[in-house]
Amino acid sequence: MKLVLAHQRGQNELEQVWPKPIDVKAVRKPMKMSQAEFSRAYGISKRALQEWEQGGRQPDSAPRPCLTVIAKEPALVRRAPASG
Repeated sequence: MKLVLAHQRGQNELEQVWPKPIDVKAVRKPMKMSQAEFSRAYGISKRALQEWEQGGRQPDSAPRPCLTVIAKEPALVRRAPASG
């Protein structure tokens, strides 16, 4: 709280923290899946997947943990029941 108040008074700059980039293509390639197969298997928009892999943008905060788990335990995520 002291940092926020000092920042409001112009006494300091707050540090920005950016998450480490995820190499989504490196997650998908070892599974030998096409972008279409990967997007269907894990419920990810094919367009978003393409943008992530081409470096146009990084995954938002919601899919980041899922991609981390997919990289380590892909079968576990595929066995998880679909929502709905």
